Amino acid sequence: MSRIGKQPIALPAGVEVELQGDLLKVKGPKGTLEHRIPKSLRV
Repeated sequence: MSRIGKQPIALPAGVEVELQGDLLKVKGPKGTLEHRIPKSLRV
């Protein structure tokens, strides 16, 4: 894996992240985003 892929991601204030199995949910002041993460990736 590349070195940049190992770096943590800084989240702005007011943003919440929730991981449920392979579903990643991000909630913030501009709305909600849901994305399925492939089994081959580690989050």
